[in-house]
Amino acid sequence: MRTTTTRRTSVRRAAAATGLVVLGGLLPALAIAAPAQAAQECTDETPEVFLGVETGRCDDVTPPQTTLQPVAPAPNAAGWLRTPDVTLTFGSDIVSTRDETDQGVVTFQCRLTGPSQAHGWQACTSPRTYTGLADSPAGSYAFSVRALDSDDHDTTPLSTDPDGTLYPAGGPLAPLGQPAYPAEAVADFDATPATTSWRIDTRAPVGLLFGAPVDAFTPDEPVLPSQVLALTLRANETGATFTCLLDDRSVPCAAGRNTFGPLRPGAHTFRAALVDPAGNVGSGDLETAFWSAHDLLGTRAQRARWKVRRDPAAVGGSYLETTTRGALLTVPARRLGELRLIARTGPGAGKVRVRVGRARWTTYDLSSTAAEAQDLAQFQVRGPFRARTTGTVQVQVTSSGKPVRVDGLVLR
Repeated sequence: MRTTTTRRTSVRRAAAATGLVVLGGLLPALAIAAPAQAAQECTDETPEVFLGVETGRCDDVTPPQTTLQPVAPAPNAAGWLRTPDVTLTFGSDIVSTRDETDQGVVTFQCRLTGPSQAHGWQACTSPRTYTGLADSPAGSYAFSVRALDSDDHDTTPLSTDPDGTLYPAGGPLAPLGQPAYPAEAVADFDATPATTSWRIDTRAPVGLLFGAPVDAFTPDEPVLPSQVLALTLRANETGATFTCLLDDRSVPCAAGRNTFGPLRPGAHTFRAALVDPAGNVGSGDLETAFWSAHDLLGTRAQRARWKVRRDPAAVGGSYLETTTRGALLTVPARRLGELRLIARTGPGAGKVRVRVGRARWTTYDLSSTAAEAQDLAQFQVRGPFRARTTGTVQVQVTSSGKPVRVDGLVLR
């Protein structure tokens, strides 16, 4: 669209010269005069007029170029917005409505595709704002804009004879029988519209946590009868991601099953946060606090009367088993409140007794039916509200010839 005015000037001079020829010859029939030669690169379709008669004009065939700024507000790196309202600012290579180079008036047409408020090409002005656009989880919005030379667009051009001369069809200089103006060969709008796209998600994802420790003895402070925490994380949005903290330290995690450990004995907290691709922070109860059990090992001399059985599900990855009456395991404890024994129950199992320091013994029968058998049964020896005490925890077998399987202790 950017051309110099030299061509336009020469066109007009040609038109004027033609008019002089007509006047000098004093020809009564102006229709036989040669009209002005058109310049196809011109930027102004203002008719050439001589003695009140239109003698010719050129066809502006160079469309303006469209410029488009990024959508506002700016989408994130993945192309997502968290707002239903957007604004598009656009223009053309013609910096003003009219300038010294191109006398055409530039207007614009816009088009929007997407889940809501979609429309075809229609007149628009900059800036163009859309409000209340629907979320687009399954697709994206695309906005296109093209500039038009309004002085030429939808203006029927002059007809052209075989030698390239343009005539105002039906005008005084048109050859007899000249047809109505034909359609232009070159469009007067930008054939390569400027386009931008984005996606919208205004809803926060919802996360779920499964597998958090539960405890019938202390529901608010559950005990994990293991040193490995297994949790499952779920989100209601595809592409949503989790970040996790275990005891305020970042740990890898993702949607699905996650395992964390081995954990030190004692208190722990786990927290997860959820964010979707648009940056919306998720909601849901994604936190749990719990207590991890101590592994029951006793001393090396004491373990001589026990067999070590490997089991990934056991506290510390193993448990101890014996059929020897009087077999003993001890663990020192300071300022002990609650005490639990973690043992395995099942058909034909034996008995064991537990105490702290010189307190009275408490005996537990580990036998059960097959249906009631548990790998990690818990027996509460001391409740959480007992006065704290310091002493040696003792676990002793009282049965003979029957398997006793002990795994761990809760000391808190």
